[in-house]
Amino acid sequence: MKYLNLGCGSHFHPDWTNVDFVSTQEGIIAHDLRQGIPFEDASFDVVYHSHVLEHFSQREGKRFLEECHRVLRPYGLIRVVVPDLEQIAKLYLKALEKASQGSLEWAANYHWILLEMFDQVARHQSGGEMAAYLADETIPNESFVIKRIGAEGENLIKLLRPLKSQLQPPLSFNPETDDLEETALKIGKFRLGGEVHQWMYDRYSLQRLLTKTGFSDFKVCQANESNIPDFKQFGLDVQPDGRVRKPDSLFVEAIKSRPNQWQQAYIPTMENTQTLKILQLNTVDIAGGAARAAYRLHKGLQQAKQHSLMLVNKKYSTDETVCLVQSLPDAETSQQIGATTLQTFYINENRTNISNTLFSFPYPGWDVSQVEEVQEADIIQLHWVAMFQSPQTVKQLSSLGKPMVWTLHDMWAFTGGCHYAAGCEGYQSSCENCPQLKEDTFGLAQAILQDKLDILSGLNLTIVTPSHWLADCVRKSALFKHQRIEVIPNGIETDIFIPIPKAKAKESLGIKPNTFTLLIGADNGNEKRKGFEEMLKALSVCLEDEKFSQAVQQEQVKLLCFGLPNDELNSLDIPVVSLGQINSDEKLAEVYSSADIFVLPSLEDNLPNTMLESMSCGTPVIGFEVGGLPDVVKENVTGNLVPLENSSALAQVILSYFRSPQKVEDIGKNCRQLLEENYSLSVQAQAYLKLYQDLLAHQTPLSYADSKQRLSSEASLSSLDTTLEGIYVPIETEFNSISGSIFESVLRYALSQKLAEAQDQVKNLLVEKHNHIQLIGELREEVKELTVQLQLSQIEKESLQQIIDQRDLTIEDIKEQLHRSENNRLDLLQKIDQLQENLNISQATIEGMESSKFWQLRMRLVALKQFLKLKRTD
Repeated sequence: MKYLNLGCGSHFHPDWTNVDFVSTQEGIIAHDLRQGIPFEDASFDVVYHSHVLEHFSQREGKRFLEECHRVLRPYGLIRVVVPDLEQIAKLYLKALEKASQGSLEWAANYHWILLEMFDQVARHQSGGEMAAYLADETIPNESFVIKRIGAEGENLIKLLRPLKSQLQPPLSFNPETDDLEETALKIGKFRLGGEVHQWMYDRYSLQRLLTKTGFSDFKVCQANESNIPDFKQFGLDVQPDGRVRKPDSLFVEAIKSRPNQWQQAYIPTMENTQTLKILQLNTVDIAGGAARAAYRLHKGLQQAKQHSLMLVNKKYSTDETVCLVQSLPDAETSQQIGATTLQTFYINENRTNISNTLFSFPYPGWDVSQVEEVQEADIIQLHWVAMFQSPQTVKQLSSLGKPMVWTLHDMWAFTGGCHYAAGCEGYQSSCENCPQLKEDTFGLAQAILQDKLDILSGLNLTIVTPSHWLADCVRKSALFKHQRIEVIPNGIETDIFIPIPKAKAKESLGIKPNTFTLLIGADNGNEKRKGFEEMLKALSVCLEDEKFSQAVQQEQVKLLCFGLPNDELNSLDIPVVSLGQINSDEKLAEVYSSADIFVLPSLEDNLPNTMLESMSCGTPVIGFEVGGLPDVVKENVTGNLVPLENSSALAQVILSYFRSPQKVEDIGKNCRQLLEENYSLSVQAQAYLKLYQDLLAHQTPLSYADSKQRLSSEASLSSLDTTLEGIYVPIETEFNSISGSIFESVLRYALSQKLAEAQDQVKNLLVEKHNHIQLIGELREEVKELTVQLQLSQIEKESLQQIIDQRDLTIEDIKEQLHRSENNRLDLLQKIDQLQENLNISQATIEGMESSKFWQLRMRLVALKQFLKLKRTD
């Protein structure tokens, strides 16, 4: 919650947003409150101000409270603390009487009361005569004064006494010495500075002012009591030691009134046109088939110039004529918790395989009978109210004496809890031995139906069903067989769900124009009664047809699906285009228009919205002959129906449309014509208005007056201390005697199931824990082994590194030797080149010498010497 403290002074709490004219310390926002409150609309749950309002003039005070109202959320709480004029006046009269009788004690009290009455209003300087009185060392009636002004006043006395000599004397005017304008300016500035009281309030005048500024449920409180949660802990009016900070105060609280929602639902009408206030109740506004049907009636009635207002427990739209109903914060009771536990463990987890459609416990209920808009309604219109209204709260609505119409969108209202009976006829008698619950030892379904019989039988309820099938079920039911029963089909927006040329619609979805397109759709394709398994069987039969199978292979057949598809859908050999959840009606109309046929294989159904939407877009519907489908689907006129669960027959119908595009076109035109003429919102609204007017014409005049008298004597919604947006009502948790007698046993069983489940979970967790501990041990051993291997690897790495380092040194030496050898080689090569050059020179020299005459002569001489030498030897 968000709290706002205005004019907080030095008394504030850090959990609050604190505002004052001057910020004296951290945590206080400085702002001139005469200029408004510096926050957005509906920003706070609680607004509090103490001894602030009296410092504004009457006009300024009204504006200030209007600002408080603005920043509060709907049902926000305001706490106002002001000096109590009534208390002061009573004490003044008492003191006057006692002092006149000679009581010296009361003479002093009389003097103080006069100061309370006049000094804070008439003073011309800070503190006034009151400060001078409190600064006196010997206050003759100090205990009386402290009792009046409390702990804060006691602290003020201690503060003022040392400063007595510094207090300003009363401001006076001497015509001979003082300037009149200057004195008047001083007085005016002081009086406009905010210290003096501009007005005083008693409980009557303050209540009138709060009422004028939009507050209601006015309540006078004690200092230590409040509807603000945990108010005492904040220490704003009562100190931690229990002393009241300002005991001379009037403490009041009030609630920000919620605007009457009929103003939102107001529709201007022509003169002489009768308009009704029609109050619609549905658990949800626009999510789900029943919700959409209820919301369409709501909008249709508004289009018919009627005042329609819708109350819901879950709101998803932004429609201002739809009001969210909630319980008070922290209002959850043991019965409510028990009911939730029962729903989960005795019902949801105890279902047979006959059906997985919702089966709901009818308690608790939200009691809206005391809501102003409900009391002002001409007609109360119930729709799908499971988990919102209980038999008890429906009875309380009936006790208002207004015509009450209950439009049924499934069977829950007259069964022992199931929303569709799955072929069971137990609702016609007692719902004994419910086949949808595995174990019903305590006869819960039977007890629920008996509760409904005890509470709802004999109430002046008019039952409306959208289909003749559901009407027949109601007529056979043990609960409603004696009620007035009418059949009024659902309507749809025929101006939105319009035919679009199929080629264009297919192209927008990326489908070729000549592709045979089947469409299916459901909020939950896995719900058994939706019949998707039977449809899959039918499509499997279709695939046995040679031409159909060939078209599938050539991608000339596609299956479109919107919503939540069946899990087995992708097991087909037919290409599936899943469009998911479609939230736009215009887009949905495009999807319907793109299809050649809409396959609706429901095994149980009322009057499906999808059937009407598809036909309004000119797309034929085929399915099984169940529920409300025969009301609209006529053989070879608007579609085709086959016997229940006859998948082969359904396949043959699909193939007939596959083989005849002309049939698709002709029947599509018939569908559109039928929907325009009989199922528009206006047609539906007029049918309901005719019923409402008939009920009002036969209404017993006294019943409503009696109900108003009864309600006026009951507690109003003033107990609502919540501040969130919406309508807040009490939760009715009282069970009827039948279900109440077995509730504890059923709950005990459900809790035992929950306990058993929890124990199993604990066992599984312990086993898992043991496995994890074992795994951790194994991992630790593995870590140890890996650590050893890592150490060995490290040693090996170091050895290898040494070898590498040594090799690196050897390589460096070899490189150095090679470098030196290379240098020597180069030197040798250089020398060889030099020698070769010298040799060449010498060779050239020799050759030159040999070619000379001298050399030739020498050579002859050598030859002669050798010859002579040989001769001597001989």
